[in-house]
Amino acid sequence: MTNILKKQLLKLRTQIIYFESDLIEALKKDLNKSEHETLISELYPVYKELKFFIKNSRKITKMRSLKTLSNNLLSHKGHFYKPHGEVLIFSTWNYPFNLALNPFIGAFAMGNKISMSLHPFTPNTNEVISKILKPFDNVEVLTLKTIEEILDYKKWDFIFFTGGELTGEKIRTKAYELKIPYCLELGGKSPVIVTESANLKLAAEQILYGKILNSGQTCVAPDYLIVHESVKDAFDKIIQKEIKNNKLDIMHLDSNISKIINIQTFDNLVKEIDKDTSNISNDPLKQKISLCYLNKEHLNSNFEQKEIMGPVVYTKTYKNWEDISKIISSNPNPLIIYLFSENKIDFQRVKTLNSGNLMINATIDLVADSKLAFGGYKNSGYGKYHGWASVELFSFKTAYLKVKRDIYMKFKKYPYTAKKLGILRKYLNIIK
Repeated sequence: MTNILKKQLLKLRTQIIYFESDLIEALKKDLNKSEHETLISELYPVYKELKFFIKNSRKITKMRSLKTLSNNLLSHKGHFYKPHGEVLIFSTWNYPFNLALNPFIGAFAMGNKISMSLHPFTPNTNEVISKILKPFDNVEVLTLKTIEEILDYKKWDFIFFTGGELTGEKIRTKAYELKIPYCLELGGKSPVIVTESANLKLAAEQILYGKILNSGQTCVAPDYLIVHESVKDAFDKIIQKEIKNNKLDIMHLDSNISKIINIQTFDNLVKEIDKDTSNISNDPLKQKISLCYLNKEHLNSNFEQKEIMGPVVYTKTYKNWEDISKIISSNPNPLIIYLFSENKIDFQRVKTLNSGNLMINATIDLVADSKLAFGGYKNSGYGKYHGWASVELFSFKTAYLKVKRDIYMKFKKYPYTAKKLGILRKYLNIIK
């Protein structure tokens, strides 16, 4: 017999499938996302997360009632997972479907009442999401405009936020005021380490894939490269060849390339790029910029000071791991560190660096794996979600102990005597 949760999740999947073509069209209008990118980065992660919760729906339903740890003659104990209650989810503009539905699935599966705040930069996608969620009870898509209005709309029990650090601080302050749990999915400057043992062609392909996706407007996009000095020249030739062969130097002409979200962001990117190079093509009318690979140690732009939300990547060199540590620690803790290496010692070294996540010999795809808990560290975020991490995040784990018979009560209770103390000491020695 199909449980109620599974029926609801299957209904959600049916809704998404029904509106899939509308969603593809909406993302094209909002971000000029190609169908190719929409399938990879918007639909695939959501379907994968849904599949996880559908597959585990019976187990999750049991966890919401009682998960027994032990049951014997003396006691019955375990945990059960209660919904937080009123959950507020803020999504953002760069992946407006994925970053709205992915946390929604976890919150929905755990039985919460959910209010969705969708980003105003993507009105067409928001309209489709509203249609997808319309048949479900205890789900509301908010039409409030300001952060302050939204935060004061209800007495929230949990807040989930994806976006920038400044707004994230407002969420943190409100959560502290309400004394409630929260999750912040922020961003940061995600470095790519290319060691002397790396497969340089693989590294170049993966870096460019991560930087071109959504025109670099991705919270886990490669931000800057840290390349070993012994392979710097060889790597530079390979990545330049990849750029030329794939016409990334004129990718602004390609109708399949996502646009920069708005003209202000476009103008700011072009202004900063022009401080370091005059060889990058762009199209102001379509808000597109071709890939900008800055092969220079010292930049005149401000790209080294903040996260780059665009198709720009720059390079630094290193001699040893101490150099790497200094370079990375000069910025706030990244959301992810990428390592390209075939050396097992490098795998151990990179684990000592602080970041929310770590990916080796590939880029981006970690964020679409429902078996992995994804989230930031300090400046790059607080809290983890996806799969079982979402089960924990969107519920309150309550301990349960039913005592059938307390055989130690006569030794614990007052009055305290030497005999009782002796027995308690013997018991303590047994459990030491």
